[in-house]
Amino acid sequence: LVVHGVDYEGFLQPLLDTAGGEETVIEVSKGVRLHSGIQDEQTMDPHVWLDPTNVIVYVDNIREGLTQFDPDGEEVYQTNASAYIDQLTELDAWINGQVAQIEPKRRVLVTNHEAIGYFAERYGFIVVGAIIPSFSSGSSPSAQQMADLIEQIKLYEAPAIFLDAS
Repeated sequence: LVVHGVDYEGFLQPLLDTAGGEETVIEVSKGVRLHSGIQDEQTMDPHVWLDPTNVIVYVDNIREGLTQFDPDGEEVYQTNASAYIDQLTELDAWINGQVAQIEPKRRVLVTNHEAIGYFAERYGFIVVGAIIPSFSSGSSPSAQQMADLIEQIKLYEAPAIFLDAS
């Protein structure tokens, strides 16, 4: 079973306990340096995949886990992992090239929820706020939080709010 980790699948362990039997669990985010939240420093940001270099860690963890589970497939896992890591490295270089076209003072992000910290750190953006100051898009901001966000948007002259599919 391949899982993200960082308590992202908090529902999973009780299900596995109930199911019984044996399982092999590969935690893909193992070894990634995690960020804590702006509002809650005890909660870790699970959105690790938004930095392609972190996804390379995922790929290595998956390759290692699959190889331990199925040693006979090691060559295939290594070949596939290497090919995907090459694609991720190219993606990282492409993003860096795109970001280089943006003036550093304009590298300002406002999002719908705290989801883009790893991307921002990797590519030199400043996250000045989130509409929902939480890692979960199921939360709601207070009127004061919205007023504070509006002030941040004005202060940093943020040109846009970036929303994800949720």
